[in-house]
Formats: sequence, C-alpha cells, structure tokens
Amino acid sequence: MRWWRLSPCVALCAGMLAPVADAATFSANPDNYRTLLDTLRPGDTLVLTPGVYERGLGIFDLDGTPVAPIVITGPASGPRAVLRARSCCNTISIRNSSYIEVRNLDLDGMNLPVDAVKLESDAIDAHHITIEGLVIMNHGVD
Repeated sequence: MRWWRLSPCVALCAGMLAPVADAATFSANPDNYRTLLDTLRPGDTLVLTPGVYERGLGIFDLDGTPVAPIVITGPASGPRAVLRARSCCNTISIRNSSYIEVRNLDLDGMNLPVDAVKLESDAIDAHHITIEGLVIMNHGVD
C-alpha cells in the first residue's frame, strides 16, 4: 500500500472546495433581520421578505469563502425589500467582511446626506463583495 501525503496548501485548498454541509437559508423580516445577520456563516443565505427595513444593513465582520459566499437577498421577483436610509448611517455599510453577495434590494435614501453602499473608512479589510440587482433611489443629496 502506498501512502500519500498532501502538502498543507493542497489540504487547505481541498477543504475550501468541499461543500458547506451546514449552510442554511433564513427568512427575515423587518423585525428580526438584524439579529439573523449576525449569525450568518459561509454558505448561508439571508432572504429579506418584502417590506420596509428601517435600520439599515450593517455588514460587519462577516466572512464567506470563495465557494461558499454569504448571500443577503431580497425577493427575486414581485414586491421588494426596501432599505430606508437613516440620518446617522449609510444605508448599506460594509466593514471587515469578505465573500458577501448582496442582491435584489431597493435602497431609498430619503434625500438624506448618506451613501447608498459604502465601505467604511475605518474598515481594516473588505474584499470580494458582490452587489447585484439593487435599485438605488433618493440618494442624490450630495
């Protein structure tokens, strides 16, 4: 019998390509989405149901992987999930996160002087952030 020894790099790469067995899909509403957001792990999907979300979307310290990104999405069709701006904060704020996909959301700036989507200046690192299918309105104040 011949034994093969994998280099640490090969073992790591093989582990990254394995499917995420415990990935989950969570359905969220305006009352519970912030709590669920903090629990997301690689491969998880957070589906925001149609409605108005008044507390922004803070994507802080969330990390997916290249083959198991974290997905935050509104409905693919029909009524949308609408994130309304607040005077204190950017509508979608990103800090120290990676391999995140944000899809199918409406961002209503309410004509406030805030950004629709922003990588915050105090972030140490953020990369591989995919933004797709957003409708951005009333964010033209400045």
